[in-house]
Amino acid sequence: MKSVEFFGISNSGKTFNKNKLKKRISLKKTYDYRSIILNFSNKKINLSLFDYVTLFYFKVIKSSFIKKLVLKNKKKKLKKTIKNFKIIKKNKNKEVNYFYANYKNICQRLFIKLRNNNKKFHQFTFDLIDNLKCGQEFKKLLKFWFVEEYCAHQIAKGCRNKIILDSEGFIQRLLVYIYFSPTKNHYKIINNYLNLCPLPSYLLITKFKKSKSIIKKVTLPETINIKKERKIFKKIKFIIYKRIKIKKMNINVYEINDKTNYDRIKL
Repeated sequence: MKSVEFFGISNSGKTFNKNKLKKRISLKKTYDYRSIILNFSNKKINLSLFDYVTLFYFKVIKSSFIKKLVLKNKKKKLKKTIKNFKIIKKNKNKEVNYFYANYKNICQRLFIKLRNNNKKFHQFTFDLIDNLKCGQEFKKLLKFWFVEEYCAHQIAKGCRNKIILDSEGFIQRLLVYIYFSPTKNHYKIINNYLNLCPLPSYLLITKFKKSKSIIKKVTLPETINIKKERKIFKKIKFIIYKRIKIKKMNINVYEINDKTNYDRIKL
């Protein structure tokens, strides 16, 4: 399976460009890391009826298509129809947490099954996260994201003629790890991490956009200083190009922006 990941600072257009590329290659079957879990978990572990319901919930009820329907249609009738698809109607937060907890459990069972496939990498990453200068809840979230992407990558190895297309990925996560790292020896961490992590077939680097100096990302429980993030981004980018030049990395890299013509990128 070919894989395409994006790399860039916050608000640089990773998701926008991912959706743009997805439309261009609509004739080919694409998955992000989460949808690999949702569609192919049963190939690696035994699933209960509740597991299948959980995966269905995230595939259909929580899909971007359904979310768009809810946003575009303000009629009460449609909202009621959407709610009727849900298993638990009374308390939306409890319902989401109930399925989300089981989804995390599915990922953990997959991880137990697949963790020895790249043991050095997950041990290195967990140690890295444990030593980050941020809150414990954020560390738990980072570990969950890692487990999810790690398992999806391992499952995807057995899927042919399909493409992983994700606005995040292992290299993008490295930007967060370095940002919150208490050590100043970034080059050593970056090189060790890149020695161990699975590399995408294509890495699309999004160019800067003018942004606020400090932002609060919806997906992160921590504020981000853009100036600091840009500095780390440039450092990782420099090391990637250097490793490609000395043939320590075999990866196709393209720098892109909102006006990029994706015809030049042959998938």
